Amino acid sequence: RRIPLVLLLAASVACATTPPPAPVVVPFETKMSWIIRLEDQRILRDAAIPIAPPPATQGRRNVLPPPPPPPDLIRLFEDSEARIRRRAAIAAGRVGLAEAVPPLIRLLQADTDVEVRQMAAFALGLIGDASAVEPLRAALADPMPVIAGRAAEALGLLNDTASAPAIG
Repeated sequence: RRIPLVLLLAASVACATTPPPAPVVVPFETKMSWIIRLEDQRILRDAAIPIAPPPATQGRRNVLPPPPPPPDLIRLFEDSEARIRRRAAIAAGRVGLAEAVPPLIRLLQADTDVEVRQMAAFALGLIGDASAVEPLRAALADPMPVIAGRAAEALGLLNDTASAPAIG
C-alpha cells in the first residue's frame, strides 16, 4: 500500500517541528542526597545505568525527558549552586579521592565563591596528595584570610614544613 506524498511531507514537517524535551532540572535536595550517599559509600560516581528507549504506543513516539545524570562528585564541582560545589568538594576530601585533586585545584584557583575555594583547599589537605602543595602555597597569598587560613591548614595536613616560614 502506498502512502500519498502529501501525507509523508506533512508527517516529516510535524516531526521536524516537535520541540526537544525540556532539560532535566535536578533539585538541590536530590544533589545533596547524591553527595552524602557517594561520600558514605566512599566512591566518586555511580556506575552508568543502561536505559532502554521508551516504547512507542499506537504509532506515536513517547517523548520523555532524559533521566537525570548519574551522581558524580567531580561533575558536581561545576554545579551552578555554590553550596553544591562546596559540599561536593568537602565530600571528595573526606573520602580521599585522588582523582579529585586536579579539579579541586581548579576550584581553589578559579571558583568565584570564597567558601567553595576554602573548602577546596581543605579537601586537598584531607586527600594528602603532594601535587597540591604548590597551589596551596600560592593560596597563602590570597587576599581572603579564610582561603589563606585553609591553605595553611591543608599544608599542615600535608606535613609541608617548607611552607612554615610563609605561614608564620
